Amino acid sequence: YITPTYDYEPRYDKPILFYWFTSASFALFGTTEFAARFTSASFGVLLVFMTFLFIRRARGELPAYICSAILLLNLEFFVYSHSAVTDMTLAFFLTASIYAFFLAVSERDARWYAAFWAASALATLTKGAIGLLFPVVIGVIFLLASGKLDDIKALFRPAYILLFFAIAAPWFIAESYVHGWDFFNAFIIKHHIQRFSGVISSHGGPPYFYIGVLLAGFFPWVGLLPGALYRGLMERKEKEPGLGFLCAIWFAFVFVFFTIARTKLPNYIFPLFPASAILAGMTFTDLLEKRPGVSGRWLFALGAIAVIGAGALFALPSLHVRMDVSLPPELFYTLGIVFILIGALGILALRWTLPSFASMAFLTAAFIVILRLWALPPANVFLQKTLYDYSVYSRRLGPNGVLATYEINKPSIAFYARRKVERLESANACNIKGLSERPALLVITTPSQYERVEELKALKVIDRRSDFILLGNEAFEPLAQPRKEVEG
Repeated sequence: YITPTYDYEPRYDKPILFYWFTSASFALFGTTEFAARFTSASFGVLLVFMTFLFIRRARGELPAYICSAILLLNLEFFVYSHSAVTDMTLAFFLTASIYAFFLAVSERDARWYAAFWAASALATLTKGAIGLLFPVVIGVIFLLASGKLDDIKALFRPAYILLFFAIAAPWFIAESYVHGWDFFNAFIIKHHIQRFSGVISSHGGPPYFYIGVLLAGFFPWVGLLPGALYRGLMERKEKEPGLGFLCAIWFAFVFVFFTIARTKLPNYIFPLFPASAILAGMTFTDLLEKRPGVSGRWLFALGAIAVIGAGALFALPSLHVRMDVSLPPELFYTLGIVFILIGALGILALRWTLPSFASMAFLTAAFIVILRLWALPPANVFLQKTLYDYSVYSRRLGPNGVLATYEINKPSIAFYARRKVERLESANACNIKGLSERPALLVITTPSQYERVEELKALKVIDRRSDFILLGNEAFEPLAQPRKEVEG
């Protein structure tokens, strides 16, 4: 409960909080896929509910329903509320800290600053320095740009900073004491400094990488963001810059920060999605309330993005693009129709705003359900089916048997195998010969590695598929072949 481990070895990638939550989930529900995903799903529900309560307090009930619906109904939220990763938990605590900050400033109630620092400490215990960096920098920029210099002093009261360290520091101190330089080198240097300044694990991307992530992950609401961001930033000219200005700073800082960072992954910008949902939601509510200066022209951008997406979906089946996952043409046509309907509703929202928004929300939910029922299962078969079969098969190894992988690092293997996995690489390929002398050995690798490495050819082929191959050193029973209906 101090040092996270992966495959019985210290894992310094992330701090401890998410692992504590997941351990509690395993204790309640057993070591199952449901339990592994329970933490992310729970914090997803809490994030939507917290956003509803916050917006209802700040702007009213109807904006609360609209903003929370937009936060819930997008592809990125669906993915990370179903994944056993830290991003949803991090987003919850970061968002809680920024909501608390806004309430402290807008209601002139300094007690909310204590909640701000407590939530920031929990965000730091979830994913490290960004748990403190993001809320503090966003808050300070907002106060400086708003001319609220006295509030900066209130924000940094020593008592609040002591509260932050009381929550966040004990684990970092304990981990540093136990593991010393190994922890500092891996956690601070590799996963903070080098991940920002260099490309880790080949996860790089061009400067426009996150534009693509937003177009796909925040569809269809992404079309509203340029106008909403502009209006939010223009609030700075008002006597009392409000929530729109804070959300614009929040969005811009997170987006620019990760665009500058050289390591790029789609989940990195998930903490800006609550800000995006609020900005897009306030656009709809401002149109409903017919506020002066509010233009609906960005609804045309929403419609245009939907129509372009529909055109691509209609064209894909006839282009014969080679895809690793085979999907029926009817799926693309169905999604194309959904996109066209969403685009049309975006235009109709200029006249019938609330009914059009409700219909768009329904169709976006339908879009996610269609992907979940008909696109995700074959994609999951492609990504995990072989490794799942091989991992479960390895459970027949006795206590003295060895499960190894060669040039593969997939955490799901250890999860489904329920045992330690020896990870072999080209630098220690000679270890295969020594391991083969154990009573029972199974090795998972790729067909290309099998053809290239002579030590692997000394083992027997138990099962071979297009993506992976299972080898052994004794007469294991053949592995049942996958059923025909899941091959696509």
